[in-house]
Amino acid sequence: MTADYLFEGATGASGHVYEPYLGQTPRPDLLLPAYYNGRNLAESFYLSIRSLSWQNVVIGDPLCSLGKP
Repeated sequence: MTADYLFEGATGASGHVYEPYLGQTPRPDLLLPAYYNGRNLAESFYLSIRSLSWQNVVIGDPLCSLGKP
């Protein structure tokens, strides 16, 4: 599904190569505020994933950021 999101125009997305269980998936309550407050895509996903694992994959432009108005 990650590739589908990118194909439809998303800047970045997270996917999993195997079941990481819910505790290891990115947490939107941490991801979205970090991205909105000016962190780039890579930093935002890094902050929202509890631990690094081979099961989580983030695809997109790592330096993409929303920027502050």
